[in-house]
Amino acid sequence: MSIEKTGNNREMVLALADTIQKRIVGPASEKAQLMNVEIQKMNELVAGLEQKYLFLAAEQRRTRLLAVLGILGIIMLLAFQIILYLR
Repeated sequence: MSIEKTGNNREMVLALADTIQKRIVGPASEKAQLMNVEIQKMNELVAGLEQKYLFLAAEQRRTRLLAVLGILGIIMLLAFQIILYLR
């Protein structure tokens, strides 16, 4: 009788483990995989944004340099005009 009871208990434990696998572990692993895919997509988007940021920062430095050089050129022309006017 105890052998039958042990076998019955074993079957119940295996059925419970199978149910847990199907209802809890399986869906959770699928959700984890979906989240990993979404995280990977977000990482790619962030990498693209970082590239754009670096490009824009370089362009901003170049534009600032050109603006400063333009202002210095205007100041030099004004100084030259003033010198010529005062002569």
